[in-house]
Amino acid sequence: MLLKARNIDFRAGAPAGLKAARVDLSRGIRKAKQEYTRKITGHFKDSRDSQSLWQGIRTLTDYKLPPQTCDSHTSLLNHFNCFFARFEAQNNTPAQKTSPPPTDDHALRLSPAS
Repeated sequence: MLLKARNIDFRAGAPAGLKAARVDLSRGIRKAKQEYTRKITGHFKDSRDSQSLWQGIRTLTDYKLPPQTCDSHTSLLNHFNCFFARFEAQNNTPAQKTSPPPTDDHALRLSPAS
């Protein structure tokens, strides 16, 4: 937001506005750096919390875990195929095509039982 304000003032050619925008941008950058420093040092405050320590190291080094890949083994796939194929093997009823419901726009009428 501060960068956008500085760019607008630069394009407008307003020297006073540009100077104020540059000062605000410098303050904003300085504040963001201080917040980031607090965030990183917060990971290293408690040496007994190894998860937080490693999180801090990952943040500093910008380490990202590699994406998980699927197993290249076909045994799981074959297991699923056998599991679902058992339903088809037990079904002796031939497949039948059903007719679509009638498209009449008649309202359903109920009559008392006689």
